[in-house]
Amino acid sequence: MPLLYVDPRTLQASPESPKMEDTESFQNPLNSAESRLLEAPKEATPREIFEALKEIPGLARADLLRAYSLLIRSDRLFRALMALPMDMRMEWLLIEVLPMKLMYFAAQNNTSNMLHNVSVE
Repeated sequence: MPLLYVDPRTLQASPESPKMEDTESFQNPLNSAESRLLEAPKEATPREIFEALKEIPGLARADLLRAYSLLIRSDRLFRALMALPMDMRMEWLLIEVLPMKLMYFAAQNNTSNMLHNVSVE
């Protein structure tokens, strides 16, 4: 009994072996559109992050710099920011940046207290 070859795409049997072009799909099962979906998204450059922050109306310079410092460390946070409508970005950033502000002021206050408590003999 002769061997039959089954094409997995069409499930049709054939007495002939598949041609070389037909077997390419076995070596690269993903078409180009599918492979693009599986590629990691391109990370934003520091310049892109800075330019996006400058577009947010009313964002104070210090908050912009704090947000920049946060976003260059996490591309996921930057993508989350960019997914928001423009009118929500500043509020979201301030929610994210506020803990950084509090740590900054606490550190300054702690340093000030430490210097104040130092006695010179």
